[in-house]
Amino acid sequence: MSYAQTNYSQLQGMTVNGVHPRYSIHDIGCFITSFCNLEARFGRPIAPDQLDNALAAKKLYIDIDDGVYDDVAWTTICAYDPQITVSRTGEGLPPSSNCIVKFVYNSFQTGNPTTHFCLVNDVNAKTIIDSWDGQVKSWNAYPGGPQEWAEYVEAKPQPVAPAQGENMAMDATFVTNMYRYVAGREPSASEVNFQVASGNPASLLNAFISNGDLATKRLGDQIASLQAQLNTQAQTVSTLQASVADLNTKLAAAESSNTTLTQTASSRAAKVDELNGVVTNLQKQIKSLNTELAAHGSDKVISVKQAVQVLVNAFKAWIK
Repeated sequence: MSYAQTNYSQLQGMTVNGVHPRYSIHDIGCFITSFCNLEARFGRPIAPDQLDNALAAKKLYIDIDDGVYDDVAWTTICAYDPQITVSRTGEGLPPSSNCIVKFVYNSFQTGNPTTHFCLVNDVNAKTIIDSWDGQVKSWNAYPGGPQEWAEYVEAKPQPVAPAQGENMAMDATFVTNMYRYVAGREPSASEVNFQVASGNPASLLNAFISNGDLATKRLGDQIASLQAQLNTQAQTVSTLQASVADLNTKLAAAESSNTTLTQTASSRAAKVDELNGVVTNLQKQIKSLNTELAAHGSDKVISVKQAVQVLVNAFKAWIK
């Protein structure tokens, strides 16, 4: 959408100290028409006559040369629309398409020096949206091309976070869920309607307290918490009981094994005692035999070690 100043015959400016506007948008409105084309580019279109009314209401018009408050400056649009700011200004050719350029040339009608303002259409193509007739044309359509410029940027508005805490607005769903959670019951239609119409979380809490709902819910929460703790402890006791039973089983098995080992050891100890008695008796017999052999002059003496070894081998076979 492109605006053309020639389509608006409304007088431009505001009355100050009894001095009224005297020139129409058609005749002098190129600058505010450039602003309108910029607003349209940023998605907030406004017609030149509407912008003229808004600037007058906000007292944003200034006087430069003739006592009439019908002039604007580069930053006037920023005062009207805070989402727009001037990022930089300069002379000569503009640096981007979001620039408004100023031409200075001799009027085609009067031949007198005049100024004209237009929004750049495409900086690479060197074209403008002519505020005069709203047409896209070369900026060289005006002798000498752009003389000055201002570049504009749009600051996107940040989303406003909804009110939180005790000032947060409540709808029927919120109120119903709060009754279910805090009071543990379904609210009546009148309770929901009253809280939505006049309440907030703080007043809703007071309603719970005054109705006894909050105390009931807190007691219920405490009981539920204690029950959960008891369930956990019961599970722990059950686990410990199972562990004790397993240990008892293992202990019984160990005691049985120990009894068997004790009996085996006792049996072997008895056999060892029996063997020692045999060895002692054999030693006595060998000693007596050797004494007798020596008395008869025999040189064949039986070694106790040899005799014992024979006896040991015999005992090993016997003990098995």
